[in-house]
Amino acid sequence: MDALDGADREALQAASVLGQRFTLDALRHLHGDGNYTCDGLINHLMVRPDNGAFLISHALIRDGVYASLLNTSKRALHTKAAQFFHNRDPVLHAEHLERAGDPGAAAAWSSAAKSLAERYRDARAAEAMKQGLLVAESDVDRFALTCFSGDLQRRLGNPSASESMFQQALELASTDPQRCQALIGIAAADRLLARDDDGVQALDRAQPNVGSATSISPRSKFYS
Repeated sequence: MDALDGADREALQAASVLGQRFTLDALRHLHGDGNYTCDGLINHLMVRPDNGAFLISHALIRDGVYASLLNTSKRALHTKAAQFFHNRDPVLHAEHLERAGDPGAAAAWSSAAKSLAERYRDARAAEAMKQGLLVAESDVDRFALTCFSGDLQRRLGNPSASESMFQQALELASTDPQRCQALIGIAAADRLLARDDDGVQALDRAQPNVGSATSISPRSKFYS
């Protein structure tokens, strides 16, 4: 790195935050220079072109440059990366928010999981939800993530795991709608486990938590 000029050194540092492979658009966003090219880094054998993107030449280079960054610089660059990927890649958006230490990381992981589930990538969505639970700082986030994890486990054909997640959600619930949502999730898992009596009991427990805004009982809605 000592042979690089200031602009190229800063670009390599930004690239290390993006990972081994990066695009020029993403690098320019982090670097702050919309006209930057990788020519200097290529000439110094730090990066090489790779099918429309670029690769840092060796993992050891990437790891060494990343390790040399101050934590404040890492967080700032990861925040910029999260901004870049916000409407482009929900998983990378969540990853960079997490590495930036942003409190919105849990919600971003939930959004990423929902996006993956919409594309029927349920197993990957379940992994995203687990990551969100690891970084969740509030019971509101934990409840939402746990319920969606329960839904995903049911879709993946794991009703026992689904019931376990909704039981955890029930412990986190602090409002009537939350308790109702968790109990309906438990009932759905019980039905798949051929425990209809337990499912009906869960729905009966949910009934008092239904708001006055609806006249449809959880049991009638569930079995309709």
